[in-house]
Amino acid sequence: MRRTPTRASSHDERGTTLIEMAVVMLIMGIAVPLITGFLVSVQHQDTTIQSRGAAVQEAQVMGETLSRQVHAAAIPAGAVSPVITATADELEFYSSLGNANGPTELDIHAVAACGSCSYYNLVEEVLQPGPGPTYTGSPQRQIIGTGLLVPAVSPSTDCPAAGPSTPGIFQYFTRSGSCLALDTAVTPPSLDTTGGPPAETAQVENIAISLTTVDSLNADHGPSATVTLQLSLPNWDYANAP
Repeated sequence: MRRTPTRASSHDERGTTLIEMAVVMLIMGIAVPLITGFLVSVQHQDTTIQSRGAAVQEAQVMGETLSRQVHAAAIPAGAVSPVITATADELEFYSSLGNANGPTELDIHAVAACGSCSYYNLVEEVLQPGPGPTYTGSPQRQIIGTGLLVPAVSPSTDCPAAGPSTPGIFQYFTRSGSCLALDTAVTPPSLDTTGGPPAETAQVENIAISLTTVDSLNADHGPSATVTLQLSLPNWDYANAP
C-alpha cells in the first residue's frame, strides 16, 4: 500500500522561518553600518572636494585681480615710486586704471571677516585722483576675495633665501632680485619711505604675493589652496630711477 507523503508540521515551518529571519537580521546588522559608513565617507569626500574647489577659485580670483592692478602700477606727478606703503600684509600703490586725471591710489590689506573667524577678507580701498591730480576724499572700500588665511609675520625671516615662500602676503624685491627686508624699528614692520636716495619703496621692482585661502562657507573642513605670484612693475622706469 502506497503511503502518502506527509507535510512538515507547522512547528517546523515556523522554526525554519525564524532561523532565516535571524540570519537576515544578522546580515543587515553587519551590512547597514558598513553601507552607512561608506555613504558618509563619500559625502565627506564630496564636501571636501567642493570646499577645496571653492578655495582654489577664490585664490585665483584674488590673484588675477592683484596681477592686473600691480602690472598697471604707475608713478603720478611729483612721486618717485608707484609704491606708497609696503608691509607684509599691506600694499598701497598707484595704478593706471583708466582715470584721465592720473593713476588710482589702491590700499590692499586683510581685514578679519568676523569677530570669531579664523579667516580674513582681502579688501582694497580705492581713491580716485581729481584734477591736478589731487588725492582727497574718502576711499571706496571693496572686497577682492574672502577666506584668506594670514600667517603671523616674522620680521627676522621676511627675506627667506627660498624666495616668495612668505610669512605674510607680500614680499618686495629689487631689480637685482634681492629681497628688501622690512624695517623692524617701526610698527608694523615696513619698507622705509625715507632715508638715502632712493628710498626702499623706490627700489621695488618685483612683488611676490602668496594667497592661501579656505572655503569660507566650510572653513572647518580644512582644505585650502595657495596661489603664489611674482609680479613686476613694468611701468616703473628703473633705467632713469635715482
